Amino acid sequence: MVDKSFNFIVNGGQATGGPPIGPALGPMGVNIMQIVTEINKQTAEYKGTPVPVDVIIDTDTKIFTIKIGMLSTFALLSQATKISKGSGTPNSAPVGDLPFDELVSVAKKKRAGLYAASLKAAVR
Repeated sequence: MVDKSFNFIVNGGQATGGPPIGPALGPMGVNIMQIVTEINKQTAEYKGTPVPVDVIIDTDTKIFTIKIGMLSTFALLSQATKISKGSGTPNSAPVGDLPFDELVSVAKKKRAGLYAASLKAAVR
């Protein structure tokens, strides 16, 4: 049993069988569209945001496992404030307003990857 791992960055809910997924997984002999469908199902909540995805395939049985990676803090904050890019003049022209409950939601999503001792520290 040999596991082969592939790393991709795809837009949430919008993965296709084309590059980069199709050419990388084609030689493995797995059903690419089944993998793409599963990726789209697991990343649907991050619609349009770049999401790191790991696909692990057992080369003997062709069984695959999909792991969704941690989004960057900027990606989560821009998704919460619904902005497309940062300010052209930082520290003087704000581009959005983030309610406190959204900030707590972002901190909860990032909590697993932070070294904060508590949720309060993660929010800070």
